[in-house]
Amino acid sequence: MFTLPQKDFSAPTTCLGPACMQDLGSSHGDDLEGECSRKLDQKLPELPGVGDSAMFSPDTSYLSSRGRMIKWFWDSAEEGYRTYHMDEYDENKNPSLSQSDMQRVEPSLLQYADWRGHLFLREEVAKFLSFYCKSPAPLRPENVVVLNGGASLFSALATVLCEAGEAFLIPTPYYGAITQHVCLYGNVRLACVYLDSEVTGLDTRPFQLTVEKLEMALREAHSEGVKVKGLILINPQNPLGDIYSPEELQEYLVFAKRHKLHVIVDEVYMLSVFEESVGYCSVLSLERLPDPQRTHVMWATSKDFGMSGLRFGTLYTENQDVATAVASLCRYHGLSGLVQYQMAQLLRDRDWINQVYLPENHARLKAAHTYVSEELRALGIPFLSRGAGFFIWVDLRKECEKEAVCVIMCASVKYNIRGPALIPRMKTKHRIYYITLFSIVLLGLIATGMFQFWPHSIESSNDWNVEKRSVRDVPVVRLPADSPIPERGDLSCRMHTCFDVYRCGFNPKNKIKVYIYALKKYVDDFGVPVSNTISREYNELLTAISDSDYYTDDINRACLFVPSIDVLNQNTLRIKETAQALAQLSRWDRGTNHLLFNMLPGGPPDYNTALDVPRDRALLAGGGFSTWTYRQGYDVSIPVYSPLSAEVDLPEKGPGPRRYFLISSQVGLHPEYREDLEALQVKHGESVLVLDKCTNLSEGGLSIRKRCHKHQVFDYPQVLQEATFCVVLRGARLGQAILSDVLQAGCVPVVIADSYILPFSEVLDWKRASVVVPEEKMSDVYSILQSIPQRQIEEMQRQARWFWEAYFQSIKAIALATLQIINDRIYPYAAISYEEWNDPPAVKWGSVSNPLFLPLIPPQSQGFTAIVLTYDRVESLFRVITEVSKVPSLSKLLVVWNNQNKNPPEDSLWPKIRVPLKVVRTAENKLSNRFFPYDEIETEAVLAIDDDIIMLTSDELQFGYEVWREFPDRLVGYPGRLHLWDHEMNKWKYESEWTNEVSMVLTGAAFYHKYFNYLYTYKMPGDIKNWVDAHMNCEDIAMNFLVANVTGKAVIKVTPRKKFKCPECTAIDGLSLDQTHMVERSECINKFASVFGTMPLKVVEHRADPVLYKDDFPEKLKSFPNIGSL
Repeated sequence: MFTLPQKDFSAPTTCLGPACMQDLGSSHGDDLEGECSRKLDQKLPELPGVGDSAMFSPDTSYLSSRGRMIKWFWDSAEEGYRTYHMDEYDENKNPSLSQSDMQRVEPSLLQYADWRGHLFLREEVAKFLSFYCKSPAPLRPENVVVLNGGASLFSALATVLCEAGEAFLIPTPYYGAITQHVCLYGNVRLACVYLDSEVTGLDTRPFQLTVEKLEMALREAHSEGVKVKGLILINPQNPLGDIYSPEELQEYLVFAKRHKLHVIVDEVYMLSVFEESVGYCSVLSLERLPDPQRTHVMWATSKDFGMSGLRFGTLYTENQDVATAVASLCRYHGLSGLVQYQMAQLLRDRDWINQVYLPENHARLKAAHTYVSEELRALGIPFLSRGAGFFIWVDLRKECEKEAVCVIMCASVKYNIRGPALIPRMKTKHRIYYITLFSIVLLGLIATGMFQFWPHSIESSNDWNVEKRSVRDVPVVRLPADSPIPERGDLSCRMHTCFDVYRCGFNPKNKIKVYIYALKKYVDDFGVPVSNTISREYNELLTAISDSDYYTDDINRACLFVPSIDVLNQNTLRIKETAQALAQLSRWDRGTNHLLFNMLPGGPPDYNTALDVPRDRALLAGGGFSTWTYRQGYDVSIPVYSPLSAEVDLPEKGPGPRRYFLISSQVGLHPEYREDLEALQVKHGESVLVLDKCTNLSEGGLSIRKRCHKHQVFDYPQVLQEATFCVVLRGARLGQAILSDVLQAGCVPVVIADSYILPFSEVLDWKRASVVVPEEKMSDVYSILQSIPQRQIEEMQRQARWFWEAYFQSIKAIALATLQIINDRIYPYAAISYEEWNDPPAVKWGSVSNPLFLPLIPPQSQGFTAIVLTYDRVESLFRVITEVSKVPSLSKLLVVWNNQNKNPPEDSLWPKIRVPLKVVRTAENKLSNRFFPYDEIETEAVLAIDDDIIMLTSDELQFGYEVWREFPDRLVGYPGRLHLWDHEMNKWKYESEWTNEVSMVLTGAAFYHKYFNYLYTYKMPGDIKNWVDAHMNCEDIAMNFLVANVTGKAVIKVTPRKKFKCPECTAIDGLSLDQTHMVERSECINKFASVFGTMPLKVVEHRADPVLYKDDFPEKLKSFPNIGSL
């Protein structure tokens, strides 16, 4: 249903019907407003040609006038609802896009959730909108509220933003149901912004919204005594399908800011833009919103996903007051936990949406649109089409007795509810003609809307696989013989000369974005394919990238480009044609920021050590580099993958003596090398075993996994586990797959290949896992190896096995390690450390060492710096400052002002204290700001304290500081918390109950060394820091993880206080007990444990109290008499 008031109908500017707009007894003629404002005891007029007038009777003695008006809205929509169900989903006639079942019931889903929505859902909504709205920065979950549909969103926003009788501006024509959405609860009206159907200038289009029209509508509303509080924009527009450009959106938002108007942007059709030539811009994609506190964005699944029955809508607003007020109404408009789970499953399955659902849905929309358009053209009926949404705007004025504009809605028959103002009475013959026309058009596009209904599951699988990458069903690209060929690889290239780091830009997660080109079939002038299907290994490589956090399907956001042209094995390539195909890539640009993977370079007779395909500036991840062809710091040396890694399971072998001291198991060695090895065998007897290909076995898979010595047959690669050292010799190519087999067996590789660049040598310390021997020293290799101590050999064996597990065992491991190396070059400040690359987990977590530079006991003269994180609780903040200033050892007080929308109090208003007081204003509201290494921190000791912790006494704080001085590497705090393993859920659980154990202390009040501020800000593993800031929670748990991980020691709890409990702080105590809060904290622990790769927290059963705390001594004899009980 749509609303289009016409000025020549003598309609007032405000365009809302019923009591929400005018006195029920007034009359305004035969237009919509007049119709809606008739006295409710009168019979509503019969609609021409459709519906049953009896159903519109408002006569009832049971309802109030407001109730009768609400019932009228219901009755008027019933006809369209019945038509809507005439073409429902049918397995055969009207199939849906569907996945397997996604029903799941967990106990947590059956409990009360945060009224804004479960955290897991709001996280997925934020990620979903960030991706599809192309926001310049990740959207934040705390700005998300979920309700049961777009209607509830309109109703809730109208209620919380407007007083009764106030109005929103809305361009006409518009989706008529918005009238009742804003009216029924909020008693809010709509003020129309009239648009012109005719083109009025060279740079205009039909129904174009301009700032001048907005200003005119606002003035007219004011002249009629109507107070306007906001503007409603629908983008893409319903029913016109119009799409606002970024410049237009900016103009509308600036207009709203100038008049202090809220802007509600309904983007419910944002994924239903089916014309590729039409560019869609979300308001969330703008670099900067003129008035973010008054800009509110809506989206729902009822249109884009055809899931109107599931009832899901979401609001994104940076105004926390608005978000909280709307969330309060979620008590009546919330979603069940089961629905929230289903929606999270859907929104996170980006591959299914992008590769299956959206392409199919767009194709169906376009087909239906084409069908209706052609029918209208055949009938000679003018229409307006924008390539978005479900609608076509039709001009039927020539066929009507009165001039009017009528609309056809292609998803349901709702045009009938607006009465004579929209559909003038026609002659019977015309009426029958148009009813028939409406039926044809409606049935054509109703199917489109209904096709979208589908169930969904996270079980979907849309990986890059061999079938989907077959060249049989992809576009064919002909390469003329004179096609351009790139220059040969530029050996002078380095990251600062040939790589464009500006394409990577700022990324809060410090992750490069990698784009994979679509697969194409390249043929030469004679139609002969340049290549057949891609290899299984390359398919696995592309799959690994597309499944990783590095992947993006938006070429404009990409930092690195990976062709889907398989060059892993040069033996299968046509060199010239492959180079021509690379030059055809849309973003090739001399190979800048392009990455090629090649494991088998060169070919007979010379077998070059790098790919022979001309590649210009492209980076090469190569499997056989020599020092002559490797561009240090630019290319990446990768291993040659061994297929046996996936076929043979070799359990790790423990330390101890092995049967053979040295084994050579390679086949096809150069005769000179084999002579030297056999000489070693003769000299050292059975401790050396030289194997070769079995000549008495038939060719095939069996012979590949066998090696022979004389007439003795050995299983390969199992035999490698019987040796302490294994020879890795160069063959025709420098890089050999046997290196991977040797590492998997836990055998120490003895690499004899001069100038060979070992895999990932840029980050891996091969001295810890291998022995490199010059080729000229091959005859001395036995004596060289004998000089290595047994303990070092065992460490090298463990390291070799771990290198295989971490970086060699699969194509995925090789691909991700390659991307991580490139990522570390681009974001060096977030690079993985030497220890993370080279230390096995047992070393990382079992041999933790304390930072040696921390003093045993810091000097007491320094004192400590108190850091108070605050937002806008000024009164409580001043009380905290006053109380903390009483602590004798306080040296300085630093206030971190985390509110960018409000200035700190004037200097004269702050408490007067005996120590320096400094206020630092932050650029963004982040919890991590409390742990930033500010220059103002001059002491070693730091007290982190919240702006509402007013219950701690000066004795408690002073005692905590004294304890910290004796244990400066520990986190020393007051209330303790515990992590437990939940055997039923099979995951970690956060516990705040009073127990005999503690593993964490809350940093709402805790002492620690300022060194940990540096580690938290710059060395926090993974994406924990960004995750904390996005969730606005768990920064204290993250700090506990960090300190325990670095020191290997537990926290120290001081004094008996278990909670921050005081009359003014009941909300804090309640928060810890809130079930949702506990669930979110448990999620944090599991997330952090996953990133750290272990659980570093240590559990202890003691606390620190003053010596005379409970003793029956006079208070004046106690150093710390004022110690709180709980």
